[in-house]
This record gives sequence, structure tokens and C-alpha cells, in this order.
Amino acid sequence: MDLYHNWVYVHVLNTPWFVWGIVLIVLTFNLLSPVILWITFSGRKIRWQSIKKQL
Repeated sequence: MDLYHNWVYVHVLNTPWFVWGIVLIVLTFNLLSPVILWITFSGRKIRWQSIKKQL
């Protein structure tokens, strides 16, 4: 199978918008992962979760 001449590779996977989308997703995850881990391991409740339980 010739992957590099496949329609999906040429018109979707090899386009600038798709590559930049993957780059932005990975960059966002890398920047937010310390915050997500800190919230997870600190045991604190997020503000909207505590409000939800009061109702």
C-alpha cells in the first residue's frame, strides 16, 4: 500500500491546518497538564463542584 499517494494522506493528514491543529493540541495539553495534576493530587474541590453539591 502506497500511503503517501493515498487521498486521505494527501488531502487531510498532510495539510497545514491538520498539522497545526495537532501541534496546538499537544502544546495546550503540555501547558495545562501541571494544573490538572495539581488539582487532582491536591484533593481540593473545584468551586463549581461544591456549589453543585449544595443544590
